[in-house]
Amino acid sequence: MPVPGHKKRSATSLVCGALLCTPLFSWRASAGRFGEPGGFVPSRRVSEFAMEKMENRVNHRPVILAAAITSAIMLALGIAYRAGAAWLGAPVLAEPISQERVEKLPLEIGEWVGEDVPIDPNIVRMADVDAYVSRRYSRRKGSESVSLWIASGVQARDLMPHRPDVCYIGNGYTLMDQNFTELPLGSEAALPCNVMQFTKGGLNAGRVLVLYYFLVDGVHCADVAQWRYRVFERIGYVTQVQVVASVTSPPGLEAVQEWVSDFVAASAVPIAHLFDGLDQD
Repeated sequence: MPVPGHKKRSATSLVCGALLCTPLFSWRASAGRFGEPGGFVPSRRVSEFAMEKMENRVNHRPVILAAAITSAIMLALGIAYRAGAAWLGAPVLAEPISQERVEKLPLEIGEWVGEDVPIDPNIVRMADVDAYVSRRYSRRKGSESVSLWIASGVQARDLMPHRPDVCYIGNGYTLMDQNFTELPLGSEAALPCNVMQFTKGGLNAGRVLVLYYFLVDGVHCADVAQWRYRVFERIGYVTQVQVVASVTSPPGLEAVQEWVSDFVAASAVPIAHLFDGLDQD
């Protein structure tokens, strides 16, 4: 005896199966019978709509992937920026470098003899330095002379704004030229330096040559910014060294740069010795 409702359930199953299979079947059938009367036109349109939706989803995948990659890059850059800012703002030493330490720089360096040049205390305060050296060195048997400025700060970010290309331009000078050079220090070592020329007034009346570098934990570098990515390393100290000379004719730029380079190379090791042991404290 048939179970009541058995046929109804079977019919329902057949209808559901037909609805699921009709789009694919009708699309295939209509492909060979396009334009014929009757039959599969509505189902063909449904199947074409389904295929179009599927194509749109596929076409959107590159856009979604690009958006995801862009978001990841922005997140990484944001983290790097915050880490770099935290490094620049962090103290480089538990106790600031004492003035007595840097004043131990010899007054006689090779064939050069130095003398202290007083600096306005207000200028020192504005420079955000803990210890500094301001001297003029002259060659013992000659008329050549250079000005030496050494600055050590509590925070790296305090020294970065006081680069020559910032301070000189801020005081009315015009940057005429700049380049990078390496000076020999012996034992196959080299000192990376920045060389800049500034002028102030007409006809190069106030022309100066500036050569500078940084000393970070006993390592010489041309720019302290290259250390910003070492966010997981403790920095012991940061020191900026500037050597300045006036450019006149005669002797001319080449001669001035030669004796400035001579002094920088001769003084690099004595200056580095001032900070011996600080990076290990």
